[in-house]
Amino acid sequence: MMAADLNAWHNANMSHDVNGDEVVDQTDLQILVSQLELGFQNYMVNSQAAGGLEGEQVLYLDVNNDGAFNPLDLNSMLSSLIEGEDADSSYSAAFTFEIYQNGMLVDTADTTFDMANMPVMTPVNINLTQDTFTLKVYMRNTSALTGGAFTTPDVTAAYLDISFDSTIVQPVDAGTVELPFDGSGGVPTSISTPGLIAHAGGNSSVANTDLIGAGWEEMQMLYTVDFTPTQAGTFMLQGSKAVFDDPVTPSINLAAVLFQDAVGDGVDAPLGQPLDIVNLAFPKFNITILPVPGANNDLVDVSADLVNEMEASDPRIVDIGGVKYLAIDVKANDLDFNGNLLTDGSEVILTPGGISADTSLTTNPDLVSRVMITNQLANPVAGFKDEFLLYRLPTDLSGTESFFYTLTDATDPMTSNMAKVTINISAAAVAVDDGDAVTPFAVVEVNESQNLDVLANDFVAGDGQAVSIDNIIITGIADDSGTAVADGRVVIAADMKSIDYTASATPGLETFTYTITYVDDAGDPVLDASGMPITDTATVTIRVPIHSLITGQLFFDVNNDQEWDDNANNNASPEQFIGGVQVTLYQGGVVVGTAFSSEADGTFRFAGIDEGTYSVKVTQPKFVYKYGTAMNNPLPAGWTILADGSVMINNLTISANALEINGLNLGYVGRTGPYRGIMDQLSQVGENSITFAVSKQANGTGKLEWYSPDQGWSELVSIDGFLFNSATKSGQFIMHIDEDGDDQTPEVIAPVTFSPNHPDFLLIADTSDAVIFMLTGDIRTIVDHLSTVDVAFTDI
Repeated sequence: MMAADLNAWHNANMSHDVNGDEVVDQTDLQILVSQLELGFQNYMVNSQAAGGLEGEQVLYLDVNNDGAFNPLDLNSMLSSLIEGEDADSSYSAAFTFEIYQNGMLVDTADTTFDMANMPVMTPVNINLTQDTFTLKVYMRNTSALTGGAFTTPDVTAAYLDISFDSTIVQPVDAGTVELPFDGSGGVPTSISTPGLIAHAGGNSSVANTDLIGAGWEEMQMLYTVDFTPTQAGTFMLQGSKAVFDDPVTPSINLAAVLFQDAVGDGVDAPLGQPLDIVNLAFPKFNITILPVPGANNDLVDVSADLVNEMEASDPRIVDIGGVKYLAIDVKANDLDFNGNLLTDGSEVILTPGGISADTSLTTNPDLVSRVMITNQLANPVAGFKDEFLLYRLPTDLSGTESFFYTLTDATDPMTSNMAKVTINISAAAVAVDDGDAVTPFAVVEVNESQNLDVLANDFVAGDGQAVSIDNIIITGIADDSGTAVADGRVVIAADMKSIDYTASATPGLETFTYTITYVDDAGDPVLDASGMPITDTATVTIRVPIHSLITGQLFFDVNNDQEWDDNANNNASPEQFIGGVQVTLYQGGVVVGTAFSSEADGTFRFAGIDEGTYSVKVTQPKFVYKYGTAMNNPLPAGWTILADGSVMINNLTISANALEINGLNLGYVGRTGPYRGIMDQLSQVGENSITFAVSKQANGTGKLEWYSPDQGWSELVSIDGFLFNSATKSGQFIMHIDEDGDDQTPEVIAPVTFSPNHPDFLLIADTSDAVIFMLTGDIRTIVDHLSTVDVAFTDI
């Protein structure tokens, strides 16, 4: 006994009967689809023991009996539902192809059946020029059986698939379904897949009691379509049984050819259900599109995002004045006018002014303006002939456009001909990278989860507009090496529109790639000119933060002891802090962060820094003595005073064992002489105050260099929006206030307007390059006197 015989997930009696009700129908299909949406192994792993639990309905999900539940089981179910029961070989139908070119019948590919009812088909070899040709398709009933009052059964529907080489010929359109097969309710002909005309044909429009000409046993025209050769070459044009795959309306999938009296008898097939005529004979042509002396047709398949997809070093991309063109070597398949292969191409000449539009995605004049003739001297391209064409794609459009070029004999200006260049532009999915090392897409804590909307900036180029997000899905995730992520932390969300991400246990930067696919409204992949799904890949960068911190503080060190003093025991004001000074974080000489000393305590901070070694540069505050002035102690190790007075603090290492570096405190002895005034000497004037240092600008404005709060300003968070008139000494700024001492509640924004006319304004120094002034009073007083905002302060 094989292991599969013990498979409790497979219905051995009726493999496609998933719910065990002894009927295979849409209910079984819906069960499979719903379980797959939950996850391939979800039901089998979590819900059901072998053979089912007592009292629990058993679902036989392993339809194909391979020991696993996956999409292959759904494929098997679909095949079961969409295929009708087969009619016996006594029922048969034969198809015939005719090829016409320039209004003349070129040849016929016929089919028939032998005495054993086996199809007989002999391929027909023909040669065609590069002109448009027409395929006419006929079908006839070749059954040995009779039907009703007729000598042969009525044909109620007939479809076939027609394959060809899309690199050599292309259908002009979807073709025409001919009488008597133009009845209602037919399945539309489709050419969405390159190289295939799918379900060409239709339903009969003739009543069952009507005779068709000499009868259905004679050829009845089914379908016609025109083809345009795009280049010389040999290909096979052949018919095959039409394949339908419509899971929504499975009844249309039952058969490609239907006979009125070929129906189920209620025993082997449901009573009255059409039987699938499978004994069919299809014709085949081996067609050679002949080259011609001079110019020959060309086909180019590109994507709407071609220039971005190709490497900048690709020789086919030619940059002229910042505009990128695609080089097309049209002479590569051309001949001289004696029919000989070209050497370097100089035997023939691309005729100036010989470009004319055929079909354009924009306008014909615009298309002509996007094509130019060039040569190896002006724009060398390795491997190309001496002359070639440059083509510029239309912006964000897809489809087909074509143009003609003219070739002239180099020895006889009167001898020339034209050929067509067909450009197939497929839409291109464009996935845009999300975040980078400096600005990650998201910050997710260790072992925490977050849904990532990575599709928000992705789009499809080719429709002249951004394609709805509904037409883009995520179809793959991989790590930096291209290996599929398998640890379950990074998975595609159930709707395939986002990514469910769980941060690793190791802090730092994590990157992975995701692949998007362009799909149609039914969710099926849209194919490019090569028949491949349209996809693109982008990188996502996530930061898993390490709870690290580098902090420091700037203040006026009045007693020069390198420590901030609150002077609580000597009845003096606390030493003032300095806010608004730029502090920069470097790693390896590269700026990785910028902060400003702010808040009421003059602190700066860099949080969530990755492990590594850093440097901090504190910009020298203007109008202030350089750090270290009159300092008796040497600078700490790694500290350097630069020529402009800025302080560089090096060798700051963050690691798992040293997550915080605190105490990078800098005390300055005060403002230099020109920027002090008599008001600095008046006792008690500024104990409850804030001082501003402003540098005068050439245009009469002022730039805030720093500010220094004294007592009564503990609720101040920061200052911005500073405006100043150096002549009038008036201006305004915005204060950010933490009025309740709770950093989880929003800050209060309070605009303040000031001028020398207000009693709270105190001018300290006015020099050629600076203004130093003070607003006297605590933060409550200044807000009350100089702001239009009411702030309900909480005592803290």
